[in-house]
Amino acid sequence: MFKKTDRTAIALFGWLTLAAGPPALAQMPGGPAKKPPGQAPKQTPRPAPKSEQDRLREEARDVLGPAKRKTPVAEAGNTSWHIVIAAFKGDDRNDAAAHGLRQVQGEGGLPGAYLEQRGEMLVIAYGKYTGPMDKRAVADLDRIKKIEVVVGGSPQRPFEACFLSPPADIPGTVPEFDLRNARKLTGDWVLYTLQVGVYSREDGKEATAADMAEFRKAAEQAVVQLRREGDPAYYYHGPRRSMVTVGLFGMDDFDPQAPGVESPVLRKLRQKYPHNLLNGMGVRRTIKITDPKTGAQVKREKIESSALVNVPKD
Repeated sequence: MFKKTDRTAIALFGWLTLAAGPPALAQMPGGPAKKPPGQAPKQTPRPAPKSEQDRLREEARDVLGPAKRKTPVAEAGNTSWHIVIAAFKGDDRNDAAAHGLRQVQGEGGLPGAYLEQRGEMLVIAYGKYTGPMDKRAVADLDRIKKIEVVVGGSPQRPFEACFLSPPADIPGTVPEFDLRNARKLTGDWVLYTLQVGVYSREDGKEATAADMAEFRKAAEQAVVQLRREGDPAYYYHGPRRSMVTVGLFGMDDFDPQAPGVESPVLRKLRQKYPHNLLNGMGVRRTIKITDPKTGAQVKREKIESSALVNVPKD
């Protein structure tokens, strides 16, 4: 049998992509557009390589935008909560998501599952609920987490990492997304989470009440967007700043006594969110390292990385 984290990895990165079809031919339905007869194809200039700063700005806009960013626009008529089973991004997301949906509906025993477009993400979702405490939502989430399928001759739970996702225009504070409640809602096995963003003053001065309200709002909006796009995100409001984290991890994912040994799920999230952004931008830190050739101590600039932090116990 696999460990809990191994089963989660199969769900997100293995079972749903086995025997996946060829990449999509185009981003729009119906395949690539045909050029009129006799018309020479247009030569599209190749874009210049993106600088590190440009890439960070794009990451900031897409995920943890500036504190004054508006709440993401929901799809027309979308005011319900859903259970997110898997998320797909990239040029082949249409084919990969369609293949995954067939597996979820067939082998997974969830014929009611469906696809939903969320920005650049395409997610496999299930159900429509009034909120996180909807009795049907609670019962369905528990049932789906416990569904077993046979992978490589062994029964696995590929949907164990599924979670409830809100509509885009959800107002106010959601206790279910508060990191302080993670252990109570998920279990005592939860020890760590990956911090990917901070909202705070950049001048070192004490935050005012107005500042804190802005930071809290921005962090909660970022969490809603991340969840809609397929990642279990949480916020944590401290006395001077608000933090955004993704994922929940235990000893199976990271053991401080075995440095460098991490679960596939944790490694994937580190790759997806390599930086810990401050107010939506990467922060450069000056560090000292040993030059391998000369042995001398030299200074290098490094963009602050995302980092595992402890989940509060209460």
